[in-house]
Amino acid sequence: MGLFDLFDKKVDSGSEWAQLIYGETKPGKMLSQKMVEADTKQAISFRLRAIQDCVKLVNETTTPGVFFSRYDTMIEHMEWMARIEKYYPFKHPFPSENLERVKRQKVATINDFIDRSHQKLMLSLLKLKTEKGRRNKVADWYNLMTFYSDKMEDENVMRYSEIYSRYQPETYQ
Repeated sequence: MGLFDLFDKKVDSGSEWAQLIYGETKPGKMLSQKMVEADTKQAISFRLRAIQDCVKLVNETTTPGVFFSRYDTMIEHMEWMARIEKYYPFKHPFPSENLERVKRQKVATINDFIDRSHQKLMLSLLKLKTEKGRRNKVADWYNLMTFYSDKMEDENVMRYSEIYSRYQPETYQ
């Protein structure tokens, strides 16, 4: 510790800010505010890159496991950013505003994914030669969507169920 470090502002290691940056830490240890600010900036940079990667995959993937895993990870990072905004001078839109916008758009985001996944299904059906193969492919798609239905809203479940109903034997010819 240098002579001038005595005059630096300090942050308690048990504070909310320090815990957001360093994880669970024991209170009482005093940390340099400059160090915590620098580590905050670095953590924000890491989280922003992770959010950008997640957004790209959420908007492009046709695989349910990838979509829902990355959507959850994106929300987790965005919630962290919203909690840290009181300790860092963000510009508009604030992380909490972005988080609320993403949450409001959840149904539309999942419906977009369902539509992309359905388009991929239709393309794969064109390559199959037998009716039985096409029925099995559609059933597999539906079962996969159903597996993730607990992560969807009712409107999303209705959307993929309606798509599935178009492929039932009486309408699938």
